[in-house]
Amino acid sequence: MDGEMPSYLLAKDLILQIIGEISVSGATYKSMEFDGTTVESLTMEERMTLCNMVVEAGGKNGLIPADSTTYKYLEDKTSVAYEPVYSDEQARFLSEYRFDVSKLEPLVAKVGDFDRCQRPHSPDNRALARECKDVKIDRVYIGSCTGGKTEDFMAAAKIFLASGKKVKVPTFLVPATQKVWMDVYSLPVPGSGGKTCSQIFDEAGCDTLASPSCGACFGWP
Repeated sequence: MDGEMPSYLLAKDLILQIIGEISVSGATYKSMEFDGTTVESLTMEERMTLCNMVVEAGGKNGLIPADSTTYKYLEDKTSVAYEPVYSDEQARFLSEYRFDVSKLEPLVAKVGDFDRCQRPHSPDNRALARECKDVKIDRVYIGSCTGGKTEDFMAAAKIFLASGKKVKVPTFLVPATQKVWMDVYSLPVPGSGGKTCSQIFDEAGCDTLASPSCGACFGWP
C-alpha cells in the first residue's frame, strides 16, 4: 500500500478494501503481510486494526515489518530482548496486491436483505460510504477491538464537537482496552478547549462509556 493517506480515511477503510478484493475466505489459514509507504506512516493503533481484521478474511495472522514506530511502542512495554523477523528476498507469496491509498474513499460493510435473499452482513459486502446516503441509521456503535481505540474515540469526539448537535439515535461506546477507557476520560481533545472525549460524548447525548470488551462482536449492545 502506497500513496499519501487522505485525512478522512482510517485503517478500517484500508482493510475493508482488501477484504472486498480477496473475500472473507481469501486468506483462509494464511498469513497476510502489509507493507509500503502508507503502512509505514500508520500509527501503532491503526496497524493493529489492519492485523486484527485479517481474521475476517480467514487469515491465521497479520504481519507488518517492524520499524521505528514498532520499537518506540515497545519501549515501555517490555524489557525482554527480542529480535525482529522480516521476509527475506527469497520469500514466496501466494499472491500480491497493490493499492494506491491516495485514490481510496471511505468504505462501509453493508447489511444484507434477508427477506430478499440478498448477501448477509459481511466484511466483504463493501460499498462506498457516499453510496449509502439513503440508509436509515437506527443506532450507532463506536467500539470493539478494531473500532474502539483511543484514536477512534478522538476522531468521533472531533466530529461531535464540530457538529455541535445531539445524537438522534442510541449511540454506544465500548473501548477496546482499559487504557483506552482511561484515555477517553482523561485526554483532552485537540481544539476542544480542554474537554475530554467523555465530556463531549456526554454533551452529545451518547450512552455512558461501557467497560472494555468485544461488545457488539459478542452480540451486545
